Amino acid sequence: MDCKGVFRRYIAALANPDMLDEILTPDFVGRDLPPPGNRDLLSAFRGAVMQACPDQRIEILDIVAEGNHVAGRWRAEQTHTGPFRDIAATGVRFSFDGYEFVRLRDGRIAERWVALNPSPNEVMAQLGSSRQPGT
Repeated sequence: MDCKGVFRRYIAALANPDMLDEILTPDFVGRDLPPPGNRDLLSAFRGAVMQACPDQRIEILDIVAEGNHVAGRWRAEQTHTGPFRDIAATGVRFSFDGYEFVRLRDGRIAERWVALNPSPNEVMAQLGSSRQPGT
């Protein structure tokens, strides 16, 4: 599978974290996660996201590949229907854009760097501020 195909498969696997072990190297490093971000942390985080927003859909908008590096721009859309961290379900529909760079090794993703717009803190603030009194 070419680099772009691996990236597409990885993006699809974000909705099914059990598949990440097949796509990420055992020594995967997520540069955007709390150090040292690894495969288990990403899988656990994605599991929590999918429980909170089971309708999440990620659309790849752009992919560029050169050598063993892939850059992708994608948009995630979802509804917050379950608890996430300290925020109860709000029913809020929201989206954000991701800008992701990955390095592949032996047909699997070994490293990733991700930036989100709005930032994760901004998304959490939006969800927290939309809570109804008493929830």
